[in-house]
Amino acid sequence: MIVKLRNPSRDVEVEGPALVSVVLEKLEINRESVLVIRNGEIIPNDTRLEDDDVIEIRPVISGGAFGPDPREASPHVGSEVPEP
Repeated sequence: MIVKLRNPSRDVEVEGPALVSVVLEKLEINRESVLVIRNGEIIPNDTRLEDDDVIEIRPVISGGAFGPDPREASPHVGSEVPEP
C-alpha cells in the first residue's frame, strides 16, 4: 500500500494487508499524534488495510483562539448587568 506521510511530505510503500496499528508500528509512528485517513475518512486502529490502499497520515494539530480572554472583556461577563 502507499502511505502518504505529511510534515515532511513523502510517500512510502508498506506491504499489506495489515491493520492500521501494525502499519503505524512498522513506521514507528505514535498513534496518539496522527490521524490516519483513507478515502477522505479518518479510520481507527483496527481497520484492515489492503495492499492496493492509499492512506494518508497527518500530524494532529491543536491550539486555541488568539485574542483576549472573553471573561476579562467586561466586568459583567458571567453576572447580571446592573440597571442604569
